[in-house]
Amino acid sequence: MPHPIVCLDARFRQYLEHRQTLFSRPQFQHFVTVLLALIVGSQGFTLLHFKRAVAGSKSLASLSRFLAQAPWDQTPLHALAWSRFVAQMQPWVHQDLSRQRTLQPVG
Repeated sequence: MPHPIVCLDARFRQYLEHRQTLFSRPQFQHFVTVLLALIVGSQGFTLLHFKRAVAGSKSLASLSRFLAQAPWDQTPLHALAWSRFVAQMQPWVHQDLSRQRTLQPVG
């Protein structure tokens, strides 16, 4: 059964919002389609399965062009993911370092 994009989980929607600026509007719609199909699709991992898993997705040809020919770069996606990971982990790392320092013997 196709899942409509408007029914996205709030956390997934927040995840996508941070990446929206890295794509054009049509590219972003394809990006959402691919990610959502990977998450909810249970039939397979072909483009046809992706298209069938997400209601309202664009044509199969445009989805194929997005993955094969679209002028987007994965480097900014990786950089954004890494910077968000560091920002989220930094308080935990500092807290653990502080805890380890208090456990070290003085001397």
